[in-house]
Amino acid sequence: MKRIGAAARRELQASPAAGGALTGEAIKEQDAKLGAYQQRLKDGPGALPKAKKSIQYDNYRTQRGEEK
Repeated sequence: MKRIGAAARRELQASPAAGGALTGEAIKEQDAKLGAYQQRLKDGPGALPKAKKSIQYDNYRTQRGEEK
């Protein structure tokens, strides 16, 4: 899981869109979320279900924001 997260973060940072004004900010936000998820996974036993719930809640909030 650690390698997948690191690869995802590298891909985000290397994206040509990362240099754009609007897209760059969105990519920085996504990178910060990935970093937070990685940190939650390092918290020890039981961290995976907590990280999963956190990701699900973030997705829920995103969907709610788009519906408004």
